Amino acid sequence: MEDKFIINSWMFDSEQAKMAYVFNRTADVAQQHLAPRYRKGPDSFTSAAGMIDYLAEILENPFEAQDARIDFRKLAMREDESFSNFYTRFLHLAGIGKIPTDDLQPDLYDKLTPALQASVLPFLDTLLTSKALAHKCLLVDKNLRRLQQRRSQLRTAKLASRSVTTPISTQPPITTPKASIAVRVAPLNPVPKLYGPSRELTPVRKDLGETCY
Repeated sequence: MEDKFIINSWMFDSEQAKMAYVFNRTADVAQQHLAPRYRKGPDSFTSAAGMIDYLAEILENPFEAQDARIDFRKLAMREDESFSNFYTRFLHLAGIGKIPTDDLQPDLYDKLTPALQASVLPFLDTLLTSKALAHKCLLVDKNLRRLQQRRSQLRTAKLASRSVTTPISTQPPITTPKASIAVRVAPLNPVPKLYGPSRELTPVRKDLGETCY
């Protein structure tokens, strides 16, 4: 808002106009804090700068830089995160936490994924600034992601070709009934022997001289 007052100074010909602009550009909690002192009263605001400073005392975190440094120390690039998204978080916390510029290059390398560290390690002695290291990481990260996507496509195509050449049957397996085994059971009562009159066999003489019975 202060930049607005400087750039478009012709729009604000009085301090009251600036105060009205500040009040109308706020909403919710911020406007609720301004409302009691914006109206006429013994403790009302007299300048737009006073209104902005009042909101800063209430809404700004006095430990913002300290909290940012703590988050910066815990920051690490995730395996599924692109380098561009990670680098945005890195710069944001470094700026709020006021991290020294000389520490940014080694800190950036330490927070990379192991795969990205191994890829840029051969060039690390030439990447002397965090900006140069970030540029190299961005290039390598894009190429690694393209390579990973290509491998995934090839793996999917290979699995699809296997499913076409060797279709999997969805019908249940055919089972053949087991052959029944016939068991012969001996009769419980033995068959009695039949006895009849005995006959004596008398020899019969044939013409050939052989004796038969």
